[in-house]
Amino acid sequence: MIVLLAAALIGGLVTFAALPPFGVLIALLGAPFGGSFSTLIAGLLLAFVRTRAERKQVHSAQASLEKPRAAA
Repeated sequence: MIVLLAAALIGGLVTFAALPPFGVLIALLGAPFGGSFSTLIAGLLLAFVRTRAERKQVHSAQASLEKPRAAA
């Protein structure tokens, strides 16, 4: 959750810093959109990394439960 908050703050500040050539009002109105977009990207990235780690963990648990068969 802290990562998403940091992404929102950084995205809003970067958007605000990038938009003053178009006017201060546009920069103020655009900052929440930039923060929301960066939070969305960070959330999707976190979800992808988390599910990938969970899949690896389940796969390794299943591999350890399988017993090797004796050669006949």
